[in-house]
Amino acid sequence: FQESITLLAELKQAFPDEPDITRLLETAQEEQAEQRKQQKLAEARTLFLAERFDGALKILEELNVSHPKDAAVHKLQTAVLQEREKHAKEVRLNSELATVRKLVSEKKYHEVLARADKLLAEHPASADLARLVEFSRGQQAEMERELAVRQALNEGRSLLQANRFNDAAREVLAGLAAYPDHAELLALLDQVESQRRKSRARQGIE
Repeated sequence: FQESITLLAELKQAFPDEPDITRLLETAQEEQAEQRKQQKLAEARTLFLAERFDGALKILEELNVSHPKDAAVHKLQTAVLQEREKHAKEVRLNSELATVRKLVSEKKYHEVLARADKLLAEHPASADLARLVEFSRGQQAEMERELAVRQALNEGRSLLQANRFNDAAREVLAGLAAYPDHAELLALLDQVESQRRKSRARQGIE
């Protein structure tokens, strides 16, 4: 195209009033612009397929300046922008999953749950994330139940040793509310009741 355009430009200078030369020059320039556009689009598509989104967008932004109403340019630019956002979201998800897995392996379930709502809202379709959050909820609940049981056992035993039977029974029952079938709590409750009965019996004798 360039040789033809150069020749036609020279002819136009020589014959400025010849309409056919002007028309042929304009046609050649338009065809050259279209060829360059198609080459740039092909280059942008290649970068797009290679997930080099910023490079593709740079070319498309230049094409938007020279071809502001071109549908093919706008369509490809929209596709690249959407795919770049999707790719960025996948990168964020993979990073978040790695962090959550690390927290789970360290049994820091409360930290997982602290960020769970935000993560699930951002990545609602991630089954892996949902499973990790659900597992963390279960483990955190179990840890809290175990903590309540340990506290109830420790407090109950201390109160029993102090012969504060009613307070001891209340502590044990609070622990049983969290873990109704806990063998140690049930055994301690029996011990409290037994000691309370013996205490009452002694008081009756006295």
